[in-house]
Amino acid sequence: MDKDILNKFLIINGVTAALVIGKKGDIITSVKSGLSSPDAIAAAMSFVMAESHMAACRIGKGELLTVVIEFTDYLLIAGSLTDDTFLTIVAKTNANIGQISLEMKKYRNQIIAGL
Repeated sequence: MDKDILNKFLIINGVTAALVIGKKGDIITSVKSGLSSPDAIAAAMSFVMAESHMAACRIGKGELLTVVIEFTDYLLIAGSLTDDTFLTIVAKTNANIGQISLEMKKYRNQIIAGL
């Protein structure tokens, strides 16, 4: 996969990484700036996305699109790409979540095409 699209996320103020992750927690591709423990993030987010998908099915209000987890020092924003992959953005807490979400939707099809 061409990392040029993922690099566009690093231009957004506060974004430190963009990772395409498989549903089993494998990192398919990533770009990062000073990110420690990307494997741990990938493993945790694969679990979170699987559980969130199951919750969405139980609730029955439509397909899961985005999950946001906020920690003291950073955010994880994940969005489904295919049944087997998702995009996770790692950002500082001062990052603009709306802008990140918009960019994730804007580049979703291009990322999928590159898989």
